[in-house]
Amino acid sequence: MFSLSGLESGIVLERISSSVEVVAGLLAIAITVVAIVVELAANRYTPRITQLFLSESINRVVLGFFVLTTVVCLWLSAVPEKSLGYPRGALLLAMGMVTACLFALLPYFAFLFRF
Repeated sequence: MFSLSGLESGIVLERISSSVEVVAGLLAIAITVVAIVVELAANRYTPRITQLFLSESINRVVLGFFVLTTVVCLWLSAVPEKSLGYPRGALLLAMGMVTACLFALLPYFAFLFRF
C-alpha cells in the first residue's frame, strides 16, 4: 500500500512542485483549446455561442476544478518543510485532484467539440 512515511520532505516537495507545473500546463492547454474553439464557432455561426458557452455549468465546473487543483498544489508546495511536515491527507487529496484533472481533460475536450 502507498505510504508517505518513507518519503523525505524534499522528495515530497519536488513531487508537489512538479504537480503544480503539470496542472498549470493542463489549465493553459484547456484555456487555449476553449478559446480557439469558441472563437471559431462564434465567427462561423453567431456571437451568441460565447454566451451559451459561459452559461453552461460543465465549463465552469471543469475549469474551476483545474484552478482549484492548481491552487491546492501551490499551497502545499509552500508549506515549510521543517515546521509542519506534509500531512498525508492533504497530499493524497492533491494527488487525487491532479489525477482527476488528467482523466477529465479528454472527455472535456470531447464535450467541447460536441458543444
